[in-house]
Amino acid sequence: MHEVILHGPLSAYHDGPIKISGKTIAEVIEGVTRQLPGFQPHPVHGHQRIQIVGVNTIEDLYKVLEEDTTIHIVP
Repeated sequence: MHEVILHGPLSAYHDGPIKISGKTIAEVIEGVTRQLPGFQPHPVHGHQRIQIVGVNTIEDLYKVLEEDTTIHIVP
């Protein structure tokens, strides 16, 4: 189980850390998107623009995560 921490204005979408499972950061972000209405794509405004701390390339999104990884998401 991983922990996702939302920073800045994103923290208004969920009180405290989010516990979620997934093999990769991409899977974890997809799970967060499905659970939090504020992260779902908006028909007019599109997707949320976020940065995942420590993720610099698309390939990083698909690396297998170690157990109990903490993921920080910033706007």
